[in-house]
Amino acid sequence: MVILFAACVGNAFAQTNDPAAGSPIRILELQGTVEIQRAGTQLWAAAQTNQVLHPLDRIRTAENSRVALRWSDQSIVPFGASTTLEILPPDTTDAQAGLHLLRGVISFFHRDQPGRIRIITRGAVAGVEGTEFVLAVDDSERTTMSVVDGRVKFGNWQSALALTNGQQAVVELGQPPVRTAGFTVNNLLQWCFYYPAVLDPDELQLTADEQKDLAGSLAAYRAGNLLAALA
Repeated sequence: MVILFAACVGNAFAQTNDPAAGSPIRILELQGTVEIQRAGTQLWAAAQTNQVLHPLDRIRTAENSRVALRWSDQSIVPFGASTTLEILPPDTTDAQAGLHLLRGVISFFHRDQPGRIRIITRGAVAGVEGTEFVLAVDDSERTTMSVVDGRVKFGNWQSALALTNGQQAVVELGQPPVRTAGFTVNNLLQWCFYYPAVLDPDELQLTADEQKDLAGSLAAYRAGNLLAALA
């Protein structure tokens, strides 16, 4: 589980025209105001649970809002308020769809077999082989990488740092990466509240009576309303 971090300039990245491999990227759960801008348009429209995202679509959250995406390999990407990202097409034939974090904070939680995904900010690019981390871009376009689980090579054209569990580093535009004193995982992820469940109800092998008793909960879960499903 490795992340390779390197400098980039603008949006000069190799891209393919192929859609993301495997299952599509879907909105798993949302709260508050979440909007989607389809590729090639300027219109932002309200997002819905179970909605599919395609390469070059953008999605954003307003204040006091949050959303979680189910990635193509069942990885979960929750992000918090005032965050904007763009879905990137795979950069190689064996890669999954990537994302461009324009602003805000995302938490990447990979629970399946390793599968490479590319993540970029204005000043950096990451190739993810499967790990758990939080990536943030603030108003000054400073990038912060916080590794919850895994190993990371984080840096730019000037230098790079090797990070592992509980370690953190920041990169200012035009500056080399700097290691911080670290972080507390619970404090870092408090905006996320919890990881949305990754569960196929059809795999539970419920009896007919159980399916009848849980019909309302299962319907809410399949619709993406996890709070209603829990209630």
